[in-house]
Amino acid sequence: MNLAFVLFTFFPFGGLTRDMLAIARECRARGHRVRVYAGECRGDAPADIDLHIIPASTKTGLVPTPTKTGPAQPPGPAENHLAAPPAASANHGPPPPTSAKTDLAPPAGPAETHLAAPPAASASHGPPPPAGPAETHPLPALGKNLPALCRRLKTPLTNPGKNRRFAAQLSRVVAEFAPHLVVGFNKMPGLDLYYAADDCFADKCEERGWLYQLTPRARQAVAFERAVFGVQSSTDIMLIAPKQLAIFRRFYATPDARMTLLPPGISRDRIAGDDENVALARRRNFRRQWRLNDDDILLLAVGSGYQTKGVDRTLAAFASLPSAWRERAHLFIVGGGKAPPLEKMARRLGVHSRVRFTGGRTDVPEFLLAADVLIHPARQEAGGIVLLEALVAGLPVIATDVCGYAPYLTQAGLGCVLASPFEQPALNRALREFIERTDTDRDNWRAHGRTFAATADIYDMPRYACGVIEGVGERRGRS
Repeated sequence: MNLAFVLFTFFPFGGLTRDMLAIARECRARGHRVRVYAGECRGDAPADIDLHIIPASTKTGLVPTPTKTGPAQPPGPAENHLAAPPAASANHGPPPPTSAKTDLAPPAGPAETHLAAPPAASASHGPPPPAGPAETHPLPALGKNLPALCRRLKTPLTNPGKNRRFAAQLSRVVAEFAPHLVVGFNKMPGLDLYYAADDCFADKCEERGWLYQLTPRARQAVAFERAVFGVQSSTDIMLIAPKQLAIFRRFYATPDARMTLLPPGISRDRIAGDDENVALARRRNFRRQWRLNDDDILLLAVGSGYQTKGVDRTLAAFASLPSAWRERAHLFIVGGGKAPPLEKMARRLGVHSRVRFTGGRTDVPEFLLAADVLIHPARQEAGGIVLLEALVAGLPVIATDVCGYAPYLTQAGLGCVLASPFEQPALNRALREFIERTDTDRDNWRAHGRTFAATADIYDMPRYACGVIEGVGERRGRS
């Protein structure tokens, strides 16, 4: 099959893009042709991926021709930190193994809950694309007013504007590829399948109140979400955590027959391995490279989108440590995001000299082996793949219960789940308790990590997802 994978932003260090790449490579290994369409690319694109960019700006009202990115260069992310460390090397593992598809049982759902939002986008298909060797499947039109609005606004200034422009252009741009299926990794109209790596936006709107629901950003996001999950939609959905099922069913009455629950799919290069001496050598080598002593306390935060991941909460917990610990403690923040506000916060709390913003990294496994605690007090997190990556590295985790993968911390016996509503003192106490136990319990934590890595079903997501895609194609007569 020709498979069009679509997402708003291609960011190679983000979890969503990494999941998309893993699924794309699995589909290609099974003989399918995959082309990725994105509104923008932030970073180097892998040389083995057929990536096309649909620009958000244009001098005319015409749909622009997508531009293919050049070959990727060896990863060398720019660093944004307060004390510059040396660069580290890349370390990627092979794709996960195969498994079978898991379907959810189809109990009847409740009536759809409506928020303040515009009417759902039309699900009718537009004019057929040009004839080609493979069967074509055009995306549905988004309504007669949306493309005209996008043409008047030549260069959208906001992310919702860029996303709206991207969605309005997508159906005509992908037509020349003649896709059998369109697989989305962000919510938008016209998808055959959607990989649900994001939380329910309607749920977020309800928490923020009716005034927020009336904002243009919220109205567009809910409309795009309804185009995927609404009862009038035909989009099949791949969920990544069980908690998503009840939430989407509540707001959109999405039939369970359209939803499939996938297992996690972490890379096996995150596993610490059975050879304790090798793991310890990697830990010491990392600490030498970053000028850390063996007895220094290394705290870690990993994730892009600092506000969503609760990095401000992590900074506050770090600053709450007793001064004797702070003098030998370091906080490394790995991932993309807006660092200046947090740098300002670190200075205000008096810990800026102990905090480093590394930017996106390709050597995350080395950070996980070298750290003492991973702190992930996220405000929203559909899954939280870094939680599992830390567990198989034998690294204890402190996370909020909003994370879809938080139950795995209890299963592994290697972490602490903070209950909602979030309370900063609870995070501060949990961090102090884990630091107190670091010297005495580190060996036990690593043993728990090895057991969890060997027994948990957390590696097969790409092959499950590819099986779902193939099943949808066969069911719809497009394979």
